[in-house]
Amino acid sequence: MCWWLWSPVCAGSSTVRVATGARTHSSTCPEDLDRSPIVRGRYAPAALSHALGLALWLTGPRASQVFAFVNNEGAGIDLYDSISVRFLSGATGSILGALSVPGGSAVDQEDAPWPRHQLQVRIYGTEGHLVADLERDFLWLFREDGRDIKVDLPARAGLYACDEPPNVLIDLTLGMAAKNRSPADVGARTVEILSAAYDSVRAGAVANIVTRHRSSTATP
Repeated sequence: MCWWLWSPVCAGSSTVRVATGARTHSSTCPEDLDRSPIVRGRYAPAALSHALGLALWLTGPRASQVFAFVNNEGAGIDLYDSISVRFLSGATGSILGALSVPGGSAVDQEDAPWPRHQLQVRIYGTEGHLVADLERDFLWLFREDGRDIKVDLPARAGLYACDEPPNVLIDLTLGMAAKNRSPADVGARTVEILSAAYDSVRAGAVANIVTRHRSSTATP
């Protein structure tokens, strides 16, 4: 199995020319965010972690090796990330993210409360593939046994509501009936990949994740 993940977050503008490598960037991040040793404001844990958590929640594996390149365009934080992962199961994954993208969207919804996130998760395996595109409200499962399912999602199904996670956390804390769609093991697996990614950047080499076997985190 392998999977591919792309997740930009709109916070400025960026123009990229692949042929020349030229890029212009304007950031809306406060200057003190770059300098703060506590906040830091790094893109990977602040934003890419959400997309990575979705991919890990869908697939379930735990990482064993990580290699990463990041580009900060002169800022004190990473703005563009490219991460390669090998999982304990032998699967591989590619994670790409950009802090700033053009303000346009593939989905034109002028009355939407906020811009659509350009987030895609693609999973490829021996028995088929899965595509989840939150920007286009598109979910597709194709299997070699003949199943071809394109889910009829309602409009704005992929529009992220930032207030839902804290509301669910509060409900769970109060003992109210709420479904926890962010289990702790997903958070732990996400953090260890991003931590290893920064280790890889600092060392300029593959970072190995040291794991201990536990039945609760065994890889399928």
